[in-house]
Amino acid sequence: MWTALAALLLTFASQGPDTARVEGRILTSSGEAPKVSVGVTVAMRKDDGNYQQLTARSGEGGVWKLETQPGWKVIEVWARGRNHGPGHVVLERALIAGGNGSIDVPLTRGATLRGRVLDKATGRPVAGVRVWADNWEFREDGDTPASRTDEQGRFELIGVEERTTYEAGPNNVHLDLHADGADHAPLRQALEGYPRQASGDYAIDLALVPLNCEVNGVVNYAENGEPCYSAMVALIDDLGQYRVTTSGAGGVFRFERIAAGRAQLWCWPIHSQPSEPRPLLFGTDAVLVNPGDNASVIWLESCAGTRVHGKAIGLPGSEGLKPALVLRRGLGRDSLTVHFEEQRFPVQPDGSFEATGLLPGRYQAELVFPEGEVGLVEPRTFDFTLDLGASSAPLELRYARAVSFAGRLDAPGEDLRFTTLEYSPLDRESWTSQMLEPDGRFLTTPLWPGQWRLRVRHQGWPGPEITVGPASAGDLVLKPKPEKP
Repeated sequence: MWTALAALLLTFASQGPDTARVEGRILTSSGEAPKVSVGVTVAMRKDDGNYQQLTARSGEGGVWKLETQPGWKVIEVWARGRNHGPGHVVLERALIAGGNGSIDVPLTRGATLRGRVLDKATGRPVAGVRVWADNWEFREDGDTPASRTDEQGRFELIGVEERTTYEAGPNNVHLDLHADGADHAPLRQALEGYPRQASGDYAIDLALVPLNCEVNGVVNYAENGEPCYSAMVALIDDLGQYRVTTSGAGGVFRFERIAAGRAQLWCWPIHSQPSEPRPLLFGTDAVLVNPGDNASVIWLESCAGTRVHGKAIGLPGSEGLKPALVLRRGLGRDSLTVHFEEQRFPVQPDGSFEATGLLPGRYQAELVFPEGEVGLVEPRTFDFTLDLGASSAPLELRYARAVSFAGRLDAPGEDLRFTTLEYSPLDRESWTSQMLEPDGRFLTTPLWPGQWRLRVRHQGWPGPEITVGPASAGDLVLKPKPEKP
């Protein structure tokens, strides 16, 4: 338990029945009015907790305006126009009836991206591909950069946001880029850690994988050569995209619109007579997929079950918790794992566990706890691949009784409905945020015991941090927020 002390400065707006006008100008990075209309979003709040966002578009001379009721406070303004980088202003302006002064928003220059879109299989340029940045959705007439490739596959995006991220570091940028063609798989290429160019100009070629391949095949029992009419068939193509189907009459299966390149198939039966135990059968096939039709024959063979074993280790204070082992099996290629089935196995009183008779595949191991037990597994991911008849290396899964930090932000007379508590593990930058109660109290979600960083964010302003542990107690002092000139 810890108590936070704070002295914060807030301004309050008067209420009135008349209309309040919000207006301003949009300026380019050179200080001139943009030649294009710019979209403007204005965020406002009231002291009673209400929040709204209003939109407008700039006109001649970059002037924009909108009307609302008095009593609101303007807290942020965003602006974006085609061929310009984004603009953003943070302020706190109480609105009164009539005019409220000009809010000028300078647009950044943004980066320029030039390049070509090529077919990954042939290396030829692809015309008519949609290429865009800074937005999940392509909008040809929108404010964010967007273009279509010409006959030579060339594109140009102007005004792309050069984002700085904690992971990339100050000398690198994150560029959000997308491409989508009618006969090609969509591409989202997040250029994380791209070296920052002082000129703001970047050159990049994008390779799109064609979706013009089919895989037709059959599943047979290796023992007698008969077809298996009810088997699960899963495929991961060269893009890491997965497909799943079942074999039908004659053991036939079919996959359409597959990416050219390597494809890996896995297969196992999912049907058996109720009176018969399901045999442990498995089949796989690797196919070099070319444009057009491709064939695959998968033979289901008896296999020695894979084995997973290890120990669950409880940290001090975890006595009484009764975890169980959960194994999720699926497919995996590179960083992608798709899980299809889940099995649960007991953990013995000494913490040991063992699972046998498992099919090969990509596995994920986790400990789970009965309902009502507040236990957590060490925040590590245990993913591994098991081949036919193989065993995993012994697993060590650590678990502990969860802890929570509770306390209160002591700020008499202040409105804390927009105030949040943020906390992150001491050894990495991974912040979680939650709202404070109206009286300033808080209780975190169950956390892994250890050293945590805590801070309070009030009206977008983060206060200083403190480091706490399961048995820590301390005071967090927020200094007064400086007045704006």
